[in-house]
Amino acid sequence: MKRDVIFSGIGGQGLLVVSKLLAQAAVEEGKDVLFFPVFGGSVRGGPVHCTTILSDDPIISSPIVEDPSAAIMMAEYGYELFCDKLKPGGLLVLNASLIDKDPLRDDITVYKIPASKLAEEEVGNILSASMVALGAFNKITNLVSTDALMAGMVKVLPPYRRELIAVNEEAIKCGAAYAERIQPVQTAAASLFG
Repeated sequence: MKRDVIFSGIGGQGLLVVSKLLAQAAVEEGKDVLFFPVFGGSVRGGPVHCTTILSDDPIISSPIVEDPSAAIMMAEYGYELFCDKLKPGGLLVLNASLIDKDPLRDDITVYKIPASKLAEEEVGNILSASMVALGAFNKITNLVSTDALMAGMVKVLPPYRRELIAVNEEAIKCGAAYAERIQPVQTAAASLFG
């Protein structure tokens, strides 16, 4: 199994961290991984997207992905670009708190997760919205175990952010619980995530 995932949004949303965390969790489970972030010169507010490729087999290609299996959109930046490039049967997870758009295609599965709202109201920390989205995405796809995500957290977060481990773990659990309670707003006829 090989899956390539795009995380897209704006600087300051924690996309580098959640993308690295998914990659680290896959490493914890013995998978091959490639991680490739793209961001501008802005520290916060500029466009950001990260590609994470996970595979049970060796990866021997470039981390640049033309047609990802899945995309997690945290802000409108990149919505049309990456939605259009998803493989048929792919998965799109939208942060419904910031993206109020209907699916652009009918051959992908789409989940709307109010990640920012859940982070603020249920976790108590809006900065954990990307972790909420990661928890939901991982519950939907089962790409890695929750235990691997939690184990990877210590390795991915820099020492000056380690006090956020408990909040991030709570956010991942919150997103997973939310994903258990909902249905996709649209389901592809032939889903890559079965």
